[in-house]
Amino acid sequence: MKKVLIVTKIGKNYGALLQAYALKCAIESLNCNVQILNYALPSTVSTYEPYPKITGFKSMRRFLAGLGTYRFQKRSIKKFLSFRDEYFNFTKEYHNFEELLQDPPEAQIYFTGSDQVWNPLINFDEAYYLMFAPENTVRASYAASLGISQIPEKYLSEFQKRVKNITFRSVRESSSRELLLGMNICSSVHIDPTLLLKSEQYNKLSANIEIKRPFILLYFLIMPSSPEQYIKELKTLYPDHLIVNLHGDLGTKRIGDVQIADAGPKEFLSLIRDSEAVVTSSFHGTIFSIIFHRPFLSFLPQGTGGRILDLLDGLCLSDQIIFSPNQIEKLKNELPYNEIDVVIEKKQQDAFKYLKKVVMASKRTD
Repeated sequence: MKKVLIVTKIGKNYGALLQAYALKCAIESLNCNVQILNYALPSTVSTYEPYPKITGFKSMRRFLAGLGTYRFQKRSIKKFLSFRDEYFNFTKEYHNFEELLQDPPEAQIYFTGSDQVWNPLINFDEAYYLMFAPENTVRASYAASLGISQIPEKYLSEFQKRVKNITFRSVRESSSRELLLGMNICSSVHIDPTLLLKSEQYNKLSANIEIKRPFILLYFLIMPSSPEQYIKELKTLYPDHLIVNLHGDLGTKRIGDVQIADAGPKEFLSLIRDSEAVVTSSFHGTIFSIIFHRPFLSFLPQGTGGRILDLLDGLCLSDQIIFSPNQIEKLKNELPYNEIDVVIEKKQQDAFKYLKKVVMASKRTD
C-alpha cells in the first residue's frame, strides 16, 4: 500500500475541509494510505479563534457585529475541530516550513490542492508547492487553484520555479491552465475534489438540523447590496417558506427568519440537501447545491467570482448567476440535473484516471 500525503488549506471553512475530506477519500479508494499535513500556520490557527483580534476600526466593527453570535461560533469551532480529528488522519503538527524541511512526513507520493493553494497574494508558502518533498518521491497537484488572473511581477520568477518542482500538474480552472501555459508550464484541468464523491457519500456524512417548515437557505460569504430587497423577492416567490441564513463568518448580517451560526461541515451538508432552494455567493455552496440537485442562484463575489463562473460555464448553468433582486424568479428554473450528472461523471472519470496515473508513477510501496 502506497503512502500519500495531502497538503491543503485546513482553516475553519466548510469548503476547505470538505474538499480535503473528498480528495483523501478518492485517493484512499486507489488502495493508498493517506494522511493530511497538519500545517498549523498562524493564519490557519486564527480561523479557529472565536474572537477576532482588534487591530483597527474595521476589526472593531466586525467584533461588535459578532457580539451576539460568539457562543454559537464556539460550538461551530468545536464541530470543525471534531470533523478534522475524526476524518483527516493528520500528521504531527508543523508550524512553519523550516520544521517541514527538518523532518518531512514520510510518503511516496505528495499531493497539493486545491482551493487557492497557489495564490501568492494569500499565502506564498513553499509547503503548498511541495518544496519539502524528498527528491525520490512523486510530487503532484490536484485541481490547484490560483484565484487570480495574473501572478504579480514580484512573485513571478519564484512562482515559476516552485510550480516546475511539481511532477504532475492539475489545476481547477481553465483560466489557471492558460495562465501557466503562458509561462511554458503544462497542466491539465480537473474538477474540484468535492465533486469526486457522490451525493450518497455526503448523505452518510451529514448531521441533521431540524427546521420545522420548508426553507430557503442563504449562504453569503460576501453579502449582496440591499439584502432586504432579495428577502422581499424570496418571500413573494416562496410565501410559506422560512428564510434561513447560514452565517459564513463573524459579523454576518442578520437577515431572514432563522439565523444559524453554529453549524459544522456535517450540518452544512444537511442544510443544503434539505433546503427547498439555495441562494449563495460561495463556490462550495454552489457545488453542493449541484451535488444535491437543489434549485440555486449564485452571486459572483468581486475578485473571486471567476471560479464560480468557470464552474457553471462548464456545466451549462451560467444562467443561475444573479446580479439583482428582480432575478430571484430564476430559482424556479427547471435544472437538467440528469444531463449535468452525466457531464460530472465524465469529469470524475478523467480525474480518477489522472489520480491513478500519479499513484502508478511511484514504484515504491510499504
